[in-house]
Amino acid sequence: MKDPRRLCPGCMNEWAKPDQACPVCGFIRNKYERAARWLPLYTVLERKIMIGKVIGEGGFGITYMGWDLNLEVRVAVKEYFPMGLATRDTGQGRSCAISALPGVRRDNYRQGLEKFMAEAQNLSRFYNLSGIVSVRDFFFANDTAYMVMEYVDGVTLGSYLKSHGGRLSEQEVLALFHPVMDSLKTVHAAGIIHRDISPDNIMMTKDGRMKLIDFGAARFAGGDNERSLTIILKHGYAPAEQYQSRGNQGPWTDVYAICATMYRMMTGEVPPGAMDRLHEDTLKEFKELGCKVSTQTSYALLDKGMAIRVQDRYQSMDELMEGLYGTGRGKIRRRKKLTEKQKRLYIGIGAAAGALCAGLLFWGILQAVLPGRAQLPAGAAAGADGIGTAGAGTAGGAAGAGQDGAGASGGAGGSNGSAPNGNTQAGAGASGQPSVDWKALEQLSAEELSEKQVQAKAAADGFAAAGWHLLSRKADGTVTGGGANHSGELDVGNWQDIASLSTGPGHTVGVKTDGTAVATGDTSDGKCAVDIWKNVVQASAGGTMTLGLHEDGTVTAAGSNAMGQCDVSGWSGVVQTAAGENHSLGLREDGTVLAAGDDSAGQCGGVQDWSGIVRLAARGNVSAGLKEDGTVVLCGETDAMQDALSWKGVADLSLGDGYIAGLLANGQVVTAGDTGCLGAGTAGWSDIAAIAAGEGSLFGLRA
Repeated sequence: MKDPRRLCPGCMNEWAKPDQACPVCGFIRNKYERAARWLPLYTVLERKIMIGKVIGEGGFGITYMGWDLNLEVRVAVKEYFPMGLATRDTGQGRSCAISALPGVRRDNYRQGLEKFMAEAQNLSRFYNLSGIVSVRDFFFANDTAYMVMEYVDGVTLGSYLKSHGGRLSEQEVLALFHPVMDSLKTVHAAGIIHRDISPDNIMMTKDGRMKLIDFGAARFAGGDNERSLTIILKHGYAPAEQYQSRGNQGPWTDVYAICATMYRMMTGEVPPGAMDRLHEDTLKEFKELGCKVSTQTSYALLDKGMAIRVQDRYQSMDELMEGLYGTGRGKIRRRKKLTEKQKRLYIGIGAAAGALCAGLLFWGILQAVLPGRAQLPAGAAAGADGIGTAGAGTAGGAAGAGQDGAGASGGAGGSNGSAPNGNTQAGAGASGQPSVDWKALEQLSAEELSEKQVQAKAAADGFAAAGWHLLSRKADGTVTGGGANHSGELDVGNWQDIASLSTGPGHTVGVKTDGTAVATGDTSDGKCAVDIWKNVVQASAGGTMTLGLHEDGTVTAAGSNAMGQCDVSGWSGVVQTAAGENHSLGLREDGTVLAAGDDSAGQCGGVQDWSGIVRLAARGNVSAGLKEDGTVVLCGETDAMQDALSWKGVADLSLGDGYIAGLLANGQVVTAGDTGCLGAGTAGWSDIAAIAAGEGSLFGLRA
């Protein structure tokens, strides 16, 4: 029997000289940097599992190298540890027990713990399936739960592809995936879906087999799972229904992700995000990318496996396998353009910023932002096609903001700054509030309201305003803008592959589809120093700093820290950030809010008691929160904005200079605060999908 203390914690091979580097894996004990929340090396659980080094950590748990003392084999041990719901400090000989945080977070922790164990119990029944990592054991300890799994000696599929030229042949991909699909058939039949399939969650063993890992990870979230979607979902691999609160998910959800992964393996390219495909399907054919793929496989993967709408997609692994491996010859794929009616239908289920901004045109932005002036687009007649004092038009016009932004003059739409066919309502509004049926908004079901909030969030990720400028992300991942360009905040003409963007008074930040970030504009205080960031899913541009939200729920910052606004390195479990002039906000997955920085007006201290928040906004010395019930909470310099506290059915909000705007679930827009700069108001606005507030202007994007 091996002496456990003579085993290397990095690989569990025998270690003759533990004071030196392991000759097998190179592990050096005294250089192992252990976080206080991690279990110490050589911890023994339930007298049967010894803990080694950490080999993975996510928003819901920690995975360790382990050693089964009874069977004398290496194992992987997953510990339930949801970031943001629990804490532990094992330093200086302290207890290994996990402490759930108080209040609603404790309840969410317990719910998640029960789900974790139920998932482990279900998966343990599939011990002999060759295509997934098997669960050997599961148990409670340290006020949490553990899942003991087979250890896969290999590399992730992503790493494997990098070392094999970036892509594989059709025949190789089909052969590798067959046992995975076959295993998923059995698992799906038991009512379990993975919901997080991607190259990062697939292991390639040393003997050339493929195994799916982290099964059911998306189910480990406690409480409201939908609030943590920004962490869980992987761009390009998650289907449209996963971006919806209460979306219709099932085996077809895994079908999409499997096909997207196979597409990546055959082409070397990550497919465009499902939400980006809603308005115009930009998924490239295999032949466009120089890949030799049969008609049968192409049809099965692109037309049926990656169909945007659930009802058009294969409904099961059986159907997918029949399409890929069956006797049918498949069909020739013909891409059809969507009609305007179909576009509106697709957008209605949760269109992303790219979809909504594909035809965005800026008309006379310089004129539109002048305080107190309500301008019509050149040549437009009042009242035509919904054009009131705010101006509107039809989607998909050809002139205007197709150019790469605007210079200091601010003209951005066709000749003389006009764009007769634009779909941006820009304006100039003030006391002209719309007539709102508040009773109807109050009667919206929680499901209906949640869906509207998800749609608005997706649209707003690519529609941003601040100061005297406006920017929008286009469907092809480029960015266009207009207005004042005093510090270079509109110098975005060469940006590509942008997934989301944020702009502050003097600088703009974009998050790319590969998780990196770019910035332009005022570089003082170092707030544009974001080029070294990785695994970023969202950024917030403030007055003196920039915040970056990482995929694992942690936050980083660049810029001035004179008032502690960049003290965010200890944050975890965050799903959205917001940046004011000198204060930072972080929305946690449990609906509570973190704050750092200037609290002179109570803009930080006032958020400590907030709960049930689904969206944050910050501007100047103001913090605003949108609750899941459609109401608004405020703190900071908000005396003039108190009318917003009576709003109902709010889908999104945006803070301007001294005022707040609310996008209602019915597509109307209301404002509260110092709105004298907004001229004729928003009374004529309708069918709005996103809003963006600037210093003296408010913009609305029509669906």
